[in-house]
Amino acid sequence: MHSNRSKFATTNGHWVVLCLVMACQLALLAGCQSPTDSAGKDKADAQPQKTAPVRRVKVGADGAVLGDASQRAMTVATFTQRVDRLLVSGRSESARLLVRTYPDLAQELLRGSGGQGAGNTTVQFIADAYDRQMLAADASARWSAAVRGGGSSGDLTHARRVIMDYLQRGQFDDAADVSVPAETAGLNRHLAADAWHLSGVAALLANRRPKAAEAFSRAAELIRDTDAYHAALILLLLSETHDRLGDSAAAVRVWEEAVTLAAAATVDNQPAPDPGLWRRANRVKPAGARWPNEAVGRFAQLVPGYVGQAEDSATTSRVTEQIGNWRLERREPQAALVAFRGAQRFARRSIDLDRLHLAQCRALIQLGQSSTASVSLQRLTKSRHTHIKQSALALLGVIELRRANAVTGLSLLRKAVESSGEEQWQGRADASADLGLAYLMTGDETRGLQWLHDAQTQFRSANQTAKLLRSLENEFAYFESKGNDKAAEGVRQKVTAIEHGGG
Repeated sequence: MHSNRSKFATTNGHWVVLCLVMACQLALLAGCQSPTDSAGKDKADAQPQKTAPVRRVKVGADGAVLGDASQRAMTVATFTQRVDRLLVSGRSESARLLVRTYPDLAQELLRGSGGQGAGNTTVQFIADAYDRQMLAADASARWSAAVRGGGSSGDLTHARRVIMDYLQRGQFDDAADVSVPAETAGLNRHLAADAWHLSGVAALLANRRPKAAEAFSRAAELIRDTDAYHAALILLLLSETHDRLGDSAAAVRVWEEAVTLAAAATVDNQPAPDPGLWRRANRVKPAGARWPNEAVGRFAQLVPGYVGQAEDSATTSRVTEQIGNWRLERREPQAALVAFRGAQRFARRSIDLDRLHLAQCRALIQLGQSSTASVSLQRLTKSRHTHIKQSALALLGVIELRRANAVTGLSLLRKAVESSGEEQWQGRADASADLGLAYLMTGDETRGLQWLHDAQTQFRSANQTAKLLRSLENEFAYFESKGNDKAAEGVRQKVTAIEHGGG
């Protein structure tokens, strides 16, 4: 049978290779939910990764030097390449999930294309995926039309290009002097909004704050009702501009509007999953501003805990912790650690502190510092909060699997999962997947597949498609390593159905 292995790659770019005689490789991808370092190896004494040097001017979604993109683990170029590779291998659902995880990179790519994406199928795919995920359902103007060159004029395209060229050369006054077409009838609203967005950034850098405020206002007004995510980014800049102008009332009003829009720009019923946007919202929150109800409700659903704190303080804590969760999902463990430790400053109850310490352990493991994480995890196994204790045991089990200590890893995972009976706790599905692979590593196929399938059922019920796909890929690789072509083909068909939107 021709190997189908080339069809499958985990979302962090590592090929799925499961071989029972190479237990460390199986453990490395245990459940495919277990955190690993970026090289796929455990490095107990690994030093923190160096961030890329800050460029003089960053023209992106956050807006020139006001943005902080240095903590991103992926560039626009590598993001585009990964989407392209997924599409070439027939994995369109995984490509859509990548756009969902990195809306900031998708938007930065689309803004940079400036209506010049016609003929580039990867850019068009990203535009279509962004439109479906981030735009209002009834939006008439779409990025997919913009990248194909629809609804844009030569004057608008020229203005955007000239502003960007001036900004990249550091000629801020010249960039601020470029005229943007005031009449938007017949123009693609996204391109027009982006032109005003760039004009506002240029004016701000040229220290022309009133002009910047006017440009940001025009930009937000064009897309407020269609692209809440981009509008929120622009309004945060506008709020900061008002603050610099000394208009505190306007700064508060606009900040609260920006946060309301960002919380309403839901993807899978979550607020816009851009940790950079929410970090900025936290950082530039004006004195006297309060988290609006939309944000309070959304983050209360996402992040448990902080009971007893004042509502505004609790929301700040939840937003900060969720920033860390998103960072981990994006494989940005250093930034995740910063967020979790930031949230820890606000935590008062033991359950919140334990949950944050557990999250920091996940980040440390992803950084390759499992030995450091193990010390904290041992303490957390004595937590009086059952779900914290179970999660800590499960993570210790995964660490042992990655060290090729399959028997010890299996024992710890059994304590975490089997001893908890039918009780549901956060991370149980991941631990069940890890337990299934631990059983497979030790030769118990019946129990291994039973727990793997149990985890897959939970992933499917929770609409966690990325985790479901990774678990199925491990099952496929297991059957392939055992020479069970029939079973492997059955799993491959399940993956194909999901990737093609029918699963």
